[in-house]
Amino acid sequence: MGMQQATGDDTSRPGGTAGSAGESGRLRRRGCVAAQIAWGVALFALLCLGAGCPRSPSDQSGANVREQVVSFTEGAAVRALVVTPSYVFSAAGRGLERWNLETGQSLQLNAEHGLPGNQVTSMAYDVSRNWLWIATESGVTRYELQSESFSEIPPAPQVLGLMPMRSVVIEPAGDGGLWIGHPRGLYYTNSAGQWTETPIRGAVTALNRTRDGWMWIGTEEGIIALRPNGESYQYGLEQGCEVTSVRFIATAPDDRPLVVGENQAGEQRVATISDSGCVSYRVSSSERWLSADPSPDGLIVLTDGGLYTLLPAESGQQGKGELRLMPSVSGDDTEGAVSAPYVINPLRSVELPAGAHIVASLPGPTSPSGVLVGTLNLGTAVLVPDKPIAWLRRSELVDDATLLTVACLDAQDCFLGTGSQGWRHRRSRFEPVDRGDSTALAFARSPSGEIYALVRTIEERRLIVERLDGDTWAAIDGAEIETPGIRAEPSFVRFAPDGSLWMGVRYREELGGLEDYGVVQIDVDKGAVRLHRNRRRRRQRGTLRIPPSATDATFFPDGEVWLASPVGAIQVRDGAVKVHREGEGLKTEVVRAVTASPGGLVFIASNVGVGSFGGERWSYPPALSEPCVDIDVGPDGRLWMATERGVAVYNGVDARFINTASASGDGLLEDQIDELVIDHLGRVWLRSALGVSMLAP
Repeated sequence: MGMQQATGDDTSRPGGTAGSAGESGRLRRRGCVAAQIAWGVALFALLCLGAGCPRSPSDQSGANVREQVVSFTEGAAVRALVVTPSYVFSAAGRGLERWNLETGQSLQLNAEHGLPGNQVTSMAYDVSRNWLWIATESGVTRYELQSESFSEIPPAPQVLGLMPMRSVVIEPAGDGGLWIGHPRGLYYTNSAGQWTETPIRGAVTALNRTRDGWMWIGTEEGIIALRPNGESYQYGLEQGCEVTSVRFIATAPDDRPLVVGENQAGEQRVATISDSGCVSYRVSSSERWLSADPSPDGLIVLTDGGLYTLLPAESGQQGKGELRLMPSVSGDDTEGAVSAPYVINPLRSVELPAGAHIVASLPGPTSPSGVLVGTLNLGTAVLVPDKPIAWLRRSELVDDATLLTVACLDAQDCFLGTGSQGWRHRRSRFEPVDRGDSTALAFARSPSGEIYALVRTIEERRLIVERLDGDTWAAIDGAEIETPGIRAEPSFVRFAPDGSLWMGVRYREELGGLEDYGVVQIDVDKGAVRLHRNRRRRRQRGTLRIPPSATDATFFPDGEVWLASPVGAIQVRDGAVKVHREGEGLKTEVVRAVTASPGGLVFIASNVGVGSFGGERWSYPPALSEPCVDIDVGPDGRLWMATERGVAVYNGVDARFINTASASGDGLLEDQIDELVIDHLGRVWLRSALGVSMLAP
């Protein structure tokens, strides 16, 4: 019964109904050094006492369980990606990120640097002038790479009705100006501030200028070609183009425009246009084409199934995959009537990351070149053949994070708080919890399923509690804490079974030092606040002499409370407070985390391993003598532990690591785990320096 390293398979489950005491949306401060955990018979005996002995592996219906891992680092998808000779520019959340590939350093450009707005919607590179054109919700600008500075473009006249520019596409013009595809039509602007509308009306969805100077315009009703002399041509069904709703246009290796979108029936079609006319193609598989970008090795095509290289048929290469273009006219299969001008080969030398949806070529000194892939929640991946994935990302989700809290309405709708920012995660997308001038720091789910937020107000020394009502937040009257420092923050937040909200509160002093304020208990129904701390000479009636430095809490149904702190394990029972110290059997008084089993066992995590308390004495089984960061018991009775080699899980018979080498799905971001939280659905959330991962069976 030892730990199985890097297996990823759970060979048995406990037969009892042990679960984590209380709701799992909790906060802790960062803390202990983690290391590998040696598991064995001692913990099995302890869990038998608290949760009922498990059945033998042969009796278990839950055998061979394998957790799927989903990881996130960024709060928004990469919306635009451009490669220049000097930098890579990516637009995801707020502002614009500029990356130096040689040094790996990044610079976040925002309104303070010259962007007309913080929400970048589209980018386009003018190769001949070494300019990067940028469209934001508030206007357009030009970034000159040689001087590394912005050149302001006068805003569009209000009469044009272009603001805000949230859904636009842009393409450099041959004369140094800029074409703008807008939901209202096609427009032109230049550095002199001239804004011109064109006869093209209706939503423009794609722009692409080929080497011959022709501008190809994709709309929701078909394709328009604009010659350099201003003449325009419409390509529709009569001209052989079945693409009526254009998603994007790329330049094929033979310099033809390659148009991707849907036909009138909503079926995906690909069209090419040349002097001989337009030809439409069906795709042999159901893979949805997402993005494409020219490279020295052919057109790189990203689908929801993989990466491919599109090459001219006369290149001599043979198609090596199932993805083929098959000629189709007006929905009739005419395969063989016209030979497809391209062959498509899978790019098997690179690993495609989860959530990939935009691609850019990364030309290099060797062939084949590298590829950049923008993802939904992981930043930008740098894919070089036969090399591990490298990443360009800010880890926005855990920027300045001090803890992790998770409170879910259901499996598809959760709130995450990091002590510096609040996020709502719905259907695999993150959005900041906007509280105006205030900041949502943490969230907790009450025993009745309501979601509460801990919010720091504009007066940063004050914390208030708000309850979610539909899609709005309502402050709880009286539920506020004001600290003497300049900025208040929580060290943990968690609901007790009786519906009271417990939290550790601390604050920053003027010189930046962190001071413990106390443990706060709030009756959210009445808005009554109690501050528990042992430093007050005159205590409020009903408050407890609890050391103010608590970092975690766990609860029993009978009202007993246990707290973790750097001065020992704190036990609160029947109004009496007892601090368990080294004299009472602890190997160290610096306790990082605490959890409990419904059977009455208390577990503490520290840098000397896991200790347990059954009511009489503390014990440190040899199998659990290695340091750990965090512990919790899930609804299925398994004990989870965070270590520097990943997360360890003990099922009553075997224990194993889930780490970057063994995890399925997206994989863990890294092995060093800072915090572990189990939501009410039994899913395990992990925080590391890079981001957040979620494990679900």
